[in-house]
Amino acid sequence: MRVLFATSEVAPWSKTGGLADVSAGLPAALAARGVDVTVVSPRYGVVDPRRWDLYAEERLVPFSVDVGGAPYGTTILVAPESRGVTHWFVDNDELFARPGIYGEDGEDYRDNAIRFRFFADVVRILARKTGADLIHCNDWQTGLVPWLERKAADPIPTVMTVHNLAFQGQFPKEDGLRVGLSAVDLTPDGPFEWDKLNYLKGGLLAADRVTTVSRGYAKEILTPEFGCGLDPVLRARGGDLEGITNGADLAEWDPATDETLFAAFGPEDLSGKALCKEELLSVAGLTAEPERPVIGMVGRLTEQKGLDLLVPAIDKIVAMGFSMVILGNGQEEYELPLQAATIRHPGRIAAMIRYDHKLAHLIEAGADFFLMPSRFEPCGLNQMYSQLYGTPPVVHAVGGLVDTVTDPDEGTAPSGFKFRDYTGEAMLDALRRALAVYEDPGALDEMRSAGMRRDLSWTAPAKAYMDLYNSVIKPSVEV
Repeated sequence: MRVLFATSEVAPWSKTGGLADVSAGLPAALAARGVDVTVVSPRYGVVDPRRWDLYAEERLVPFSVDVGGAPYGTTILVAPESRGVTHWFVDNDELFARPGIYGEDGEDYRDNAIRFRFFADVVRILARKTGADLIHCNDWQTGLVPWLERKAADPIPTVMTVHNLAFQGQFPKEDGLRVGLSAVDLTPDGPFEWDKLNYLKGGLLAADRVTTVSRGYAKEILTPEFGCGLDPVLRARGGDLEGITNGADLAEWDPATDETLFAAFGPEDLSGKALCKEELLSVAGLTAEPERPVIGMVGRLTEQKGLDLLVPAIDKIVAMGFSMVILGNGQEEYELPLQAATIRHPGRIAAMIRYDHKLAHLIEAGADFFLMPSRFEPCGLNQMYSQLYGTPPVVHAVGGLVDTVTDPDEGTAPSGFKFRDYTGEAMLDALRRALAVYEDPGALDEMRSAGMRRDLSWTAPAKAYMDLYNSVIKPSVEV
């Protein structure tokens, strides 16, 4: 089986969120199961060919793609094979060699419609040059691939995965003509909604199968509350929609082998975790009180991630006896209050307004609990990482957080805490329950070990995707 995996970002080369991690972990798991998988992604300015040992592909002659009457040439750059996966990067300086991936300084690039129409066309050309049996498309940046394939004389089967329905690739109607779409396309029966071009809708309408990144989210997006206006389209495709919960990439997220950590540890011996906590307190500038419970939080500082609950409650969290380490950046309306809380509670609150890969690993390993109060969460990865690192997560019970965390009220081997109502008080109640477990060392170690022993790998999700691929590939193809 030969699969072309099309994605707008892939770790470690380019990353704004969980899509990049999935685009690294899932293809590697598929390759381990014998799939011939090639990942194709744009070569942004952050993807330095010299830094990442990319080289010009000798087997493919540079070619040109016409987008709305304008020619754009490309060369395909290739990274050395990693874990059985080939990585190809679409190189075009005019469209992609920029400091940002989708935009800069909080503003999207104005030509994103052109950039990702070009990318879609290149993906389709590469699929034919490589003899791909299937194209796996991810999020709106690849939404035009299924739409255009459906019109092709020799269509290649497509799978469309929605990682976050809130981002749909919406552009002014006139951009549809600029990228070469027809008047027929720009109707409610095509990639067009609310008087705007909508790339994701095109993918949802035309893909052979639609998936999303957790079972819980697959159910939620069929409702007006979580469907972001596209729930009617998704309900119409209900028979072709499947939720496959993401996995964690254990090549990177395993406390027994994580080279970024101060000390290694595992479920049978948690002594290294205590050393990681001491290191975290030092690095974060928190008071050296190892007996005080520490909450970790890593991610985008946005309303989606529950910052509208956290910010008003942070003084109460400190009063409960917690310290807190927060790493990430996002909306200024949340960044500034968190920085103010750091000043207001010296030694108890540390807000680092940046992204730091090594520090993210240390927070997962050194914190006692990990907070994810997301308003909505298609899947989430940090709650999986935290369990693997013996750090019980405290989560709002939505989307993939429901699927991947077991609360003490839900049966045996609990691994974290959930709250149902999206309110600050419900979040604080969950933290109170966490504090009660922290005060019982035996119960805490049991919960830590239960989380660390869970199979949160890509093994089962990769098998589910292979079964899905087999269901859509032409019967004549040997798999």
